[in-house]
Amino acid sequence: MEVRDLIYNKLANLKTRDLDHFKMHLSDDPHKLPRGTTEGLDCFKLADKMVHHYTPSKALEVAIDVLKKMNQMQLADELRNESQTVKSRGPEKTDSWCKVCADS
Repeated sequence: MEVRDLIYNKLANLKTRDLDHFKMHLSDDPHKLPRGTTEGLDCFKLADKMVHHYTPSKALEVAIDVLKKMNQMQLADELRNESQTVKSRGPEKTDSWCKVCADS
């Protein structure tokens, strides 16, 4: 499983309001992802954006930190545990990793 898939699987568990909160925290990160670049992104595209903006390992670190800040401890712990078994192969082209995203 790819890093972006791990992040997507956790973001998909968030309610719309919580996903918006997650995006807000990304714009507060020291290596921020500008708020304007995350508006309107669903969890598929947000996970992809994170992996392309950061390195895959940094995207995991940021996702875990943001989930903790949001008090989503179970999701943060699951993501950390699942990431231990994943070898990051780096970012792929956005349109090649997810047929749903490529069609939208």
